[in-house]
Amino acid sequence: MRHSIFMKVLRHIVVLLLIACTVSARAAQDTLRLDSLRASLLTVTPGNDSYSLYGHTALRVSSPQGLDMVFNYGAFSPETENFLWKFSLGQTDYTLIVERMSDVLMWYTMEGRYVIEQQLDMRPDEVRRLFDAMRRQAATPGWTYRYTFLTDNCATRPVALLEEALGGTLRWREKTPSVTFRELIHQHVLPRHAWSSFGQDLLLGAALDTLVDQRAHVAFPMELLRMMGSAEALMADGSTRPLVVRTDTLNAGMLPTEDSPVADGWSEVLTSPLALALSFLLMVVVASWLQLRRRPRFATVLDSLWMVAQALVGLVVWFEFFFSALPAVDSNCLILLFTPLPFVWWLAGMLRRPWGGRSFYVAFVQPLTTLFYVVAFLALGQAVPLALNVLALSLLIRGATEMRYRKK
Repeated sequence: MRHSIFMKVLRHIVVLLLIACTVSARAAQDTLRLDSLRASLLTVTPGNDSYSLYGHTALRVSSPQGLDMVFNYGAFSPETENFLWKFSLGQTDYTLIVERMSDVLMWYTMEGRYVIEQQLDMRPDEVRRLFDAMRRQAATPGWTYRYTFLTDNCATRPVALLEEALGGTLRWREKTPSVTFRELIHQHVLPRHAWSSFGQDLLLGAALDTLVDQRAHVAFPMELLRMMGSAEALMADGSTRPLVVRTDTLNAGMLPTEDSPVADGWSEVLTSPLALALSFLLMVVVASWLQLRRRPRFATVLDSLWMVAQALVGLVVWFEFFFSALPAVDSNCLILLFTPLPFVWWLAGMLRRPWGGRSFYVAFVQPLTTLFYVVAFLALGQAVPLALNVLALSLLIRGATEMRYRKK
């Protein structure tokens, strides 16, 4: 899932070198014997950047004669025309780059990430089919595929290629627990990246909360690494054989030994989304208490700040809900909690409409949309972070308080 600005240039250079090596190999079979090719699956452990939280998967083809190439289906370039716009719409195209194994090992070692190799038990003709299929894609100008986070990514592509080369299917002997896609995401992101998990929960709706089959785990590189340990190839003739014959960590000696991680304790707790939501609830209680005692200034400021945050986040949530092709964003009940509607009431207030302004919105509109959210949340069964339900409670308290203050 790693990307680089210079990936596109690097890809063409490496492809030309690979083609030159291939032509040379075909001209002199003693230089590169076809039956000497070996294939293995590479897994890179997660990094700290948002795009690397789930790890990465690639395929390696090597030979004793010196060929040692890595085929990476997780590359894209931010230099792509209208990249950010396409990314927000779920229309990101990924490509294949071919790299030298030594470069891959050096890059990930510099990032402090382990590279784990699983050597595959494949016949020479099977490895050759795999090699030829990847080489054809790499040599095709502009070759891309439509990246889909949960179903078609850097981990699922190698599995599909392996099954095509084997002429069979991969069968996972290890049983996987019944989980949802959201639970899989949380397993790989929490607790170290609570805010990344919160951001994904904010955008991804109820469709993520249905149970998935064993095959769905393949989309997560670290899950695939574990499953490949017990994988077997089910051939067309009904025969089976274990696929992985050996597992090694290639750069284990290159990285410093990590001590047992020490929990950040209170600093980690106090900066979590739940802590922020509880702090907001406390401020709402204090502001509402002061307002009922004829001191509404704090409540006015707090409401205004919330309306700004709600409108800005709502623009993103609504845009993804109505326009994006990203999976599960169109089943998100949080469009009722985060909404750009404050812009409408600000405009109505500026135009001096009787139903415009902050007070009417907080007393009538916001409680109504929040109640609709509660109904949708219960009906859809969407797994919403506790912090957001604490936020919904805060908004209901503010609505009840503002309504009573207006009556007085």
